[in-house]
Amino acid sequence: MQPAVSLASVAEFALPVILTALAFGALVRRLHRARLVRGITGSRGLTVIENMTWVDFELVVGEAFRRQGYDVHGRKPGGSDGIAFELRRGSELFLVECKHWRSSAVVSAAIVREFYAVLARRGAAGGFLITSGRFSDDALAYAQDSHLELIDGNALVQLLAAAS
Repeated sequence: MQPAVSLASVAEFALPVILTALAFGALVRRLHRARLVRGITGSRGLTVIENMTWVDFELVVGEAFRRQGYDVHGRKPGGSDGIAFELRRGSELFLVECKHWRSSAVVSAAIVREFYAVLARRGAAGGFLITSGRFSDDALAYAQDSHLELIDGNALVQLLAAAS
């Protein structure tokens, strides 16, 4: 009986410490996301986006959707299917793919088609393909009649400013 009593005594003190540490970590992550968004809403927004890491880029995009009322469900960064994270609004599933490239980089129609195939496979209601660069004319034309929204670097700056 003695080991069970000892384990309960340890858990009595360890559990509040662990829960407090987890809450503190969540607060630090939330403040970090908010700081990143604030840094983008100025006149140098696109330059700030281009110079951040791809991890911070995905954090900022997720925060923009969170501020629009979506439930953001993280996935492993750079996941195998290219999906950065999932969004939920009610019972609808939306997928987000992020392409953190320099502003001169162009996202092609082939990438948009691949993302559309993932949406269909996963049964998503729609998706957002977001780049810090821009989209080719063919990519824009392909997405026009689909459930895809293409957001380039300039539109992302505007989206973040509206979300602030």
